[in-house]
Amino acid sequence: DNIDVYFGSSSGVYAAFNFGIKLLKSKYYMVLGVDDVFKFNKLIYIINILKETDYDLLFLGIEKSGILSQSLKIDSILSGPQGVFPSHTGGVIINRYLHEKYGLYSSDYKVLSDGYFISKCLLDKKIKFGLLGENFCMVGDVGFSKKKEFLSEYEGLQIRIKFGQSLVKSYYIFFIRSLKRLVKNLLHLLKLR
Repeated sequence: DNIDVYFGSSSGVYAAFNFGIKLLKSKYYMVLGVDDVFKFNKLIYIINILKETDYDLLFLGIEKSGILSQSLKIDSILSGPQGVFPSHTGGVIINRYLHEKYGLYSSDYKVLSDGYFISKCLLDKKIKFGLLGENFCMVGDVGFSKKKEFLSEYEGLQIRIKFGQSLVKSYYIFFIRSLKRLVKNLLHLLKLR
């Protein structure tokens, strides 16, 4: 009785998020991917925290590739959006009203629109946010963003520049992160041989 299923045209992941947000009846929402495993036994705990605190954003610890991500690095937004918060998928509860204030997920970004939106919210010093550091979700690591990891780095470059990071530092971060991804992928290919 608590589950509604809606269907729409296939126009990309963020268009689907925006479609869902327009249909929301609840104050808060969270996004889960088909390869994510959320610990639903902790849901009442999360609901009680939200009732007590009225956070706009509540970040949750997640596990990805066997590594627990449970920290917020708000001071590094201009070096992000990657690495600023644990994960959009399975890792953040969002107050619906933030979309009234900052708009829906942007179609300008195919991979990092979620990071762009959350970072925009965090740049507003009036936003109330918190972190529950324990592991709430095992996030899949072979999905959409993994397949588009180099596009993710390019979009990160664009977002950093949009937020006011210097061109030199933005490109430096872009090249270092892209190089790390390239080396990691090459090492993975060599292991397969």
